Amino acid sequence: MVAHGVPQEHVARLLGGTAKTLRKHCKTEIAIGKTIANFRVADALFKKAIDPNGGTASVAAAIFFLKARAGWKETA
Repeated sequence: MVAHGVPQEHVARLLGGTAKTLRKHCKTEIAIGKTIANFRVADALFKKAIDPNGGTASVAAAIFFLKARAGWKETA
């Protein structure tokens, strides 16, 4: 659930506990879930950025990627 962005408080409530208890007992799983989510989104964005047939979505993805990862900036 964490990998899909469900807040820890909601996950804990579904499991019948508190967010503090969830973090105490599931620290690794929470960290891995966030990493998996970030990777999946980054991978999807990367695929869009390199898609030669992607149109404007590919251009926007490529620009975002280069700003975020390659240090590109807007010029005045």
